[in-house]
Amino acid sequence: EASLVKIPKTEYEVTSPIMSFIPGALLAGYVSSMSGEPYSRGFRTHWQFAEDASAIHKSNIEIVNEGIIMKIELKKFNETKFNDVVKLTDDIKAFVESTGVKEGQCIIFNPHTTAGLTITSFWDPNGFEDIQNEVCRLIPTRIDFKHQHDTPTDAAGHVKSTLIGVDLPLIIHDGKLLLGSSQGIYFLEFDGPRKRSFYVQVMGE
Repeated sequence: EASLVKIPKTEYEVTSPIMSFIPGALLAGYVSSMSGEPYSRGFRTHWQFAEDASAIHKSNIEIVNEGIIMKIELKKFNETKFNDVVKLTDDIKAFVESTGVKEGQCIIFNPHTTAGLTITSFWDPNGFEDIQNEVCRLIPTRIDFKHQHDTPTDAAGHVKSTLIGVDLPLIIHDGKLLLGSSQGIYFLEFDGPRKRSFYVQVMGE
């Protein structure tokens, strides 16, 4: 079943592995706000799955409405390590450039509750260790967390993820992701080893 939403002068397909209503709602709201026109909703869902965790699942959405484009992609890791720091910069830059968007924004979203996203300097790998050490110092693993559903590490991971955050909005200018000369985009693992994923959404002209 394919997902089709019709907007005045606009048609787009939503392809998503999970929770397809999220990109659809975002797309409809975005196009409605950009065009000033109301939208009608009629969802059918297109399901696709990567065969293994190392594969990159592409979930593409394209809008053409007076130059507006929107695309979304789901990326998966093989497996993270405990307190891992995973570089995302190159994959996200490549995806942004592949969309053809010249001016717009990029949103990175982490759907996990024991992991976070951050932007930091890439020059010294020891800096990643500093970040995780300080996060652990501020939120140590303890046995007295009220959350007892899982391990104390899991409970601490929820708090860390809440404080660090699970999304990053970035600017696209002249077809490139706008980052400082020392900045990189990183996935912070607060549990692990785990199989993880993240979403990248690009919208603009």
